[in-house]
Order: sequence, then C-alpha cells, then structure tokens
Amino acid sequence: MSTISKATLKKMVMAIAATRIEEYDCDLCLEKLEMFVELDLLDENPEKSYPLVKNHLDSCVGCSEEYGALLDALRGIEASAA
Repeated sequence: MSTISKATLKKMVMAIAATRIEEYDCDLCLEKLEMFVELDLLDENPEKSYPLVKNHLDSCVGCSEEYGALLDALRGIEASAA
C-alpha cells in the first residue's frame, strides 16, 4: 500500500481550496483564449471580461503556456507590421 507524501497532500488540499463553483476546463478556456488575448493586446483588462479564463490560466500550466505562445506570436505579427 502506498502513502501520500505531506507535500502531495498539501498540494491536493490547496487545489481543492482554490476550486470555485464555476470553472472552465481546458477546452472551454482554449475556446475563449483568442478573445482574452485580443483584449490583452488592446490593454482592455481581459480579466474583467473573462474572469473564468484568468482563473483557469492561473491554475493550468498547459493553457497558460498556450496563452503565452499566442500572445507572443500576435505581438510578433504586430511588430513586423509596424
């Protein structure tokens, strides 16, 4: 029988404590990501319009990396067009 380390148990408890009644899964977050990034590029405070996307990005490494890559790519396109 395996046991759970204190560090793993602490991470699990912290994740449960951070869980909200409404949350986006990765699929829904990625559906909304384009609009979130567009607002970010326009300095329109995307967290205000899409708080559930922001919450998901704060807790999901994969989606957060996707967001960063999309933001970098669009900034690169804007810079080359200027």
